[in-house]
Amino acid sequence: MEAKVPVAIVTDSGASLPETSDILLNTSILRVVPQQIVVDGQSFLDGQGITHRQFYRSLPDMKTMPTTSAPSPVSFAEAFRSATVEGMSVLCITVSPEFSSTYRAANLALGLVKAEQPGADIQIVDSETAAGGQGLIVLEAVRLATAGYSIDQISNVLKRLTPQVRLLAFLDTLRFLWKSGRVPVIAHWGTRLLQIKPLFEMHRSNVKVIARVRSRRRALTRMVDLSLRDVGSRKAHIAVLHGDDPVGADDIRTRFRMECNAPEIYVSEFSPVMGAHTGPGLLGVAYWVEDE
Repeated sequence: MEAKVPVAIVTDSGASLPETSDILLNTSILRVVPQQIVVDGQSFLDGQGITHRQFYRSLPDMKTMPTTSAPSPVSFAEAFRSATVEGMSVLCITVSPEFSSTYRAANLALGLVKAEQPGADIQIVDSETAAGGQGLIVLEAVRLATAGYSIDQISNVLKRLTPQVRLLAFLDTLRFLWKSGRVPVIAHWGTRLLQIKPLFEMHRSNVKVIARVRSRRRALTRMVDLSLRDVGSRKAHIAVLHGDDPVGADDIRTRFRMECNAPEIYVSEFSPVMGAHTGPGLLGVAYWVEDE
């Protein structure tokens, strides 16, 4: 008889997890709570009702900017209950609270479930990142849970892992970020600079511009060069992200496979919930490296 896995992992759809990951295809312990997006007055759950490709292709022609919102506490509570009913502990990993109210919604859900089941073992973890960075943390948690680690053991590993995760990304256009008002740092650049391809770094819930490049090719090269320089010869876990640019993402993955030691490397699509603010054409790399 197969041993029961003691811990379920819960996350939000902002983690932009790969659909073809072997570890995710062969596990039932992961529950993904969808964020929400409103497109031209119609509400969708992230990943349902509209494909990533449809969203990005239609985004430039939308009459109004899409709006997004975190999952409701009720949605998180349902995910928590389904695991605790099976007798499992629950470790929930969310996008950084600096970028979304998802972390708050998960904690409200924790209160709801604890009121019903005071003995429920549930912990909420701030990933301090988003998208592929969050996804890499979730995948490591799933691996540990599948191997039989306890919730406290997994939580302790993630405390050491989270500060190591870095995410670099560049935008094909600043038009959508400008309209959303989500990143005030570009407000003073002026509309004359909207054609620049800014290279951002996200680390420990902080976002900063590390380069302003005038061509897509140079932005891509700079992003990969910086990542490879940081990784060096160490074993790296890498997520390549794209907003409707699978060819560009595959080129990045190929270069990493050739130039670094990466036991884990995957490509995933940038969630429309975040893509609503960054626009199509985004390319990014998230990674962490194993201790030597």
